[in-house]
Order: sequence, then structure tokens, then C-alpha cells
Amino acid sequence: MADRKYSADTELAAAAATGDFYTILDVSDTTDGAGGTSKKQSPANLTQSLDAASATLSGRVELATTAETDTGTDAARALTPAGLAGSALQTKVNGVEALADVTDAVNVGSSIAGATAKSALVNADSIATIDSEAANVLKETTWTSIKAFLKTYFDTLYNNYTHPNHTGHVTSTADGAQVLGAFTVAQLSTALSDATISGNNSGDELAASLTVSGTVEVATQAEVDAGTDALRTVSPSTLENSAARAEVTANTAKTTNATHTGQVTGATALTLDVTSITDQSTATAVGADTVIIVDATDGALKKSLVSDFASAGGDMAAATYDAATIAEQLVGLTATQTLTNKTINDSTNDVGADEVHIKVKNQTGSTITKGSAVYISGYHVGSNLIQVTLADTDSAATMPAIGLVKADITHTSDGLVVATGELNGFDTSAFSVGDALYVSGTAGGLTATKPVGTAEIQKVAICTRSHATLGIVQLFGAGRTNDVPNLANTKVWIGDSNGVPAQFALSGGATMDAGGVVTVATNANLTGHITSTGNAAILGSFTVAQLSTALSDASISGNNTGDEVAADLTTAGVIEIATGAETNTGTDATRAVSPDGLDDWTGSAQVVTVGAGAVTAHIAAIKPTESFIIACSDETTDLTTGTNKVKFRMPYAFTVTGVRASLSTVATGATLLTVDINDSGTSILSTKLTFDASESTTTTATTAAVISDSALADDAEITIDIDAVGNTTTGKGLKVAIIGTRT
Repeated sequence: MADRKYSADTELAAAAATGDFYTILDVSDTTDGAGGTSKKQSPANLTQSLDAASATLSGRVELATTAETDTGTDAARALTPAGLAGSALQTKVNGVEALADVTDAVNVGSSIAGATAKSALVNADSIATIDSEAANVLKETTWTSIKAFLKTYFDTLYNNYTHPNHTGHVTSTADGAQVLGAFTVAQLSTALSDATISGNNSGDELAASLTVSGTVEVATQAEVDAGTDALRTVSPSTLENSAARAEVTANTAKTTNATHTGQVTGATALTLDVTSITDQSTATAVGADTVIIVDATDGALKKSLVSDFASAGGDMAAATYDAATIAEQLVGLTATQTLTNKTINDSTNDVGADEVHIKVKNQTGSTITKGSAVYISGYHVGSNLIQVTLADTDSAATMPAIGLVKADITHTSDGLVVATGELNGFDTSAFSVGDALYVSGTAGGLTATKPVGTAEIQKVAICTRSHATLGIVQLFGAGRTNDVPNLANTKVWIGDSNGVPAQFALSGGATMDAGGVVTVATNANLTGHITSTGNAAILGSFTVAQLSTALSDASISGNNTGDEVAADLTTAGVIEIATGAETNTGTDATRAVSPDGLDDWTGSAQVVTVGAGAVTAHIAAIKPTESFIIACSDETTDLTTGTNKVKFRMPYAFTVTGVRASLSTVATGATLLTVDINDSGTSILSTKLTFDASESTTTTATTAAVISDSALADDAEITIDIDAVGNTTTGKGLKVAIIGTRT
């Protein structure tokens, strides 16, 4: 094939179709000439003959499948848009775009939280903002712009202070008074100490007063001595030469909180504060002791002997006793005197002029109103007071009442209950003057009608004034049911095996109606001896009067049949009367002594002689055992050692016969919990109360307490100490009981 100029051929405008061929020059074949041989080539074969494309060479490339795209390891194939859209890579790209969205709150928050902190801003620093006026587009704001905005805003709220130089006196803001910067206390102190005030006053300076700082004039000696000028100051010289200094030197000046020796002269030279007396220790005065008095005749301070206050009998002398002028009267030992506006108080229970009342605690959950009857329902350890609840006569569990509430007591509050005496100022309009008042079946209420049926009966007061708001009652007998209990219909009182009255109904064929008439089921005539209820029957129904008449009219005649039962110490029966000799012998246990035989008895004289003394001694021996139970802690706090854990005074003289203690939570450990009881600071125990480890009572202690001082005087001060506690667990809820009898 001859050489041709291919550049002159017409260019194929369309894409090659099937059957088309390209003409190529095979330079490796020189058949047609040295330049090569012309040959035909199909488009497919021509493509295969091209070099493969690479990172550095353009060339033939194969399209990648979706799987090859997802694998992501093929470096020789090309990715099409369709393959990219359906690949896992596109999913990742979409996720990256979502996370990169700066309008997303989570993305922005995470970015800010993870950024490096900067505390000192400079003017060129920027802060990202959301422009609410431009569809919330993200924008940049410099720190300079923020400061300018804030200054403009705050200038509308606060005064714009400057730092001027000022001349003349500054008396108001109208004179240009402004704060001269900010200074520390140290800086101001230095500035003031370095300042020098010189020159003459201009005449418009502020004068000093008790409330204003300013200029002040030094007082003259005459002004100092006069002591009335409150606007001038005292110099050391005028103070030294003042009349007040002369009084101090002469020991005539009034002195407060001073220790004085030597003579006090001058009627007004000494004033005693009340604490100078109340803070002193107590001593028993004797006639030779001296007291300070103010002489009413001249108002002067003078002295007097204690003996001057008393007459021979120990009372204030009648000549010096003037109830109209002496506010605090002395109460003597023998003279009859009236206590007015005085209260006898043991800090909990008071005895007033018109009443005796008890301090109590209300834990009922609601207010207990004035005039309500209440009973003791518990003990409040935290307040050391008894708890009270409304009394109700319908149940023995809510009786007896201890008194009437003096004033409303709200829940959890303390209050007073009048036990004896007058209660006034509440509604008694339902009663008449002189009515006896009982606790009623309405909780806390009173009634003028005596309760009936099975209700408890307690008369507590008498109405002395009937009024809706100013009623008055006089209380008495509170604290116990003070009447024979009511008895159910057709029942009788019979003593039980313990000697206690109990209600019983008639039985054994007998009944009793509401009128007291007894009816027996059978009426029979009886012959022979009555040896059992089997052959004994009541002959009809009889009243007590009828039976008494029948017995008085009856006569017993005839001889014993010989089969009568003889009386002895356990069996009722016939018995022979003892002779005088048998009575005096005193050995016969089967015969009865007649009045005549008793009169002839040789021992009757001794009985008459000994009787009065024996009865007196017997009465003295009958003293009930009493006990004082004292809570020495609450129920939940660990015990600690110490003295005076509890302090109280004896209400009467008392002989101690026993002591014991108990715990709510036991103490454990090698150290034993030890408790001591003191009378006026001295232990009454030679061997103290101890708890064995893990024991809740001292009654089981290996070493029992020993009482060394059993006599406690009336009003003796009793204290309780805890000398030792358990070293593993200390113990909780300590109570001590002092047992004995009144002396």
C-alpha cells in the first residue's frame, strides 16, 4: 500500500458503528515500505491496544462496580456518578456533611466545649453570634463591638463618674462632689496620714455632732466643770483640773463596775446593780450581820443589823411592817400574813394564789381548748413533761382526768392544766351556779348530769359563775374517779377472790328484777338437815324485812340428834361453849368463848393496857412503798460520762430502801456503765449502780448497789452522775429509780 497523507482524509464526524474500521500504519511491518504497512483495525481492537491509565499516564480505564467502589482498594478502575451515589462512601460523605453543619446546635455546642479556653480577651478577638434580624445567620462580632454596645447600654442606667480636680468645700453633688476613683482602705489610710491641714477656717466648715464628723471647739474649764456642753471637746488639761476628777480623787464620784476599798462617802456615791446581789453565794444571816439600807427619812445610804428587822419571835417587828408601802414583804415564822401576787414554783408545777396547775405537753395532733378535761396519756422525754389527751368517761382507758386546761394548747406546744383551785374566763353558760360538774362522755367535756350505765364517774368541779365567756369553776378531786362506779341493771356487787368488788348476776334458779325483788324458780318445804344445795330450796320470795321478822320470831328447840357436823377451823357446824377455866388455859381449839368467858379471861387486862400502843405502832408501820423514776437521757442519743446529768429537789422527806436503773439500748464492752446518786453533792451509795455488759437492768448486776445514806431530807437537792459508759457501745435511754417510803 502506497504512502498516504492522512491529514487530508475526511474526519469521521459520528461515533464509529459496528463494522467500521480504523486505518492504522503498522510501523513494525515494512511490506509496503520502509515507513510501515497500512492496515485496518476495528474500534474495539484499537481500544484494547491502548495503554492502561495510571496516576501519571492518560489511557485506557475500566469502570468500577459498586462492590469494587465499596471495597475501596482498586486503583486501576474509574468511578461513575451512579456508582458513587449508591456506594457506602456516599453515605459516609453525607454523614460528614451533617456533622459539619454549623447551624446544628449539637455540633456547635461540641465545638465550643472542645475549644481551647482564653480568659483575657483583646479587642481583635471575635465571638460567633446568631443574627436574629437576618434569619438567624451565623455572624462574627469583635470584642471591641461588644464593649462599645455594653457601655452605651449601661450609660443609660448609671451616672457617668469622672475624676475631676476640685477646689473649695464639697457640701453636695451640686458643688461637683464625685467619687474620686476607687481606693483600698490602706490607700485611703496612707493618704489621710500623709495629709497636712493648715491655714485658717473659712467659716463654712461643718460642725461636729454626735452623728456628723466636722470641726470641734475645745471646751473651757468652766464648760468642762458644768458638764452640759455636748458640742465641745475636753482637753487633757481641763480634764485633769475638772470637778469630776476632784470627786474621783475624793472618792465621791459614782463608779460603775469598780472594785472599791475604803470608806464610801456621799449620799449618792454608791449605786448597786441588781447583779451585785443576785450573783453572790447564799448564806444564812444571823442577828449580828450588817445590811445596807436607804434611810427613808433623809434618803441617805446607811447600815443596819439583821437583828433590827426581827422581833423576839423571829417575825418582822410590827413597827417596821407596812404592807401598804413595802413592795416585797418578808414572811415570818409565826405571824399570820397574806401572800399577795406570789407564786411557789418548782420550774414545772406552780402553786398560784387561786390555783395549782401542772405543766404538760400536747402531742394529740390538734389544739386542746381552754376548759377541756384531760388525762395523762404518756410522757414526752424531750420536754420532760407528761402528755395529755382529752378525757372521756365512756372508757376507763381515757380516765381519770387530772384537771382542766388553763389556756388553749396547740399541737406540740407546752401548756398548763389546773388541778385544784379556780379556772375562769371560759363558757359555763350551760350550767347553773352551784352545779356539780362531772367529766362527760364527750371527749374533754363537762356535764352537770352524773354519768349512768357503765360509764366512769368523776366529779371534778363546781360552777361558781355561769357565763358564756367569763365563767368560773372551782376544781377539786382531779386525778382519780371519786365515786362508786355505776352498776349494770339486775347486777349485784360481790367481792372476788382478790377482795375487789365485781359485778355478778344472780344464778342457781334465782333472778332479780329492776326493783330489787328476787324470785326463785321453785317453792318447796324442807325436812331434815340441809347438807347441800341439792335438798335446800328458798321458800318463796321474801324481802329483807320479812326475813328479819321470821328469824326473830323463830325458836329452836329439841335435842341434837347426834349426827350434826362439829365446827372446826375449816368447817361450819355445832360447837360447845368453853368454861372460864378452859378459856384461861388457852389450849382448847374446839370450843367457843362466850362474852362472859372473855370478860373473865385473865389476859383481858393486858389487852387493854397494850392495845392503844399496839394500834399506834401498827398505823406507823403502814407506809406504802413509793418510787421516783427519773429519765437521765433521751431514747436515741449515746450516753456520755459527766456529773449532774439530772438535778431535782425532794418534795418531802424520804427513806431510801432500794435503787435500780434500766437502759433502752444496752451498753457493751469491758468497761461497765456506772451510775451514782448524790444528796447535796454527796453520794448515797457506797457501791454504785452498775450494768453488766449487754444487760438492760442493774437488778441482774453481779455486784449489787449498796445504800450508805438512806435518809433524804425534804427539799434535798438530788443529782445523778454517769461515772462510766460502755467502751464498745455506750448505751442509750437511761432511767434511774429511787425506791422507799415517806419519812
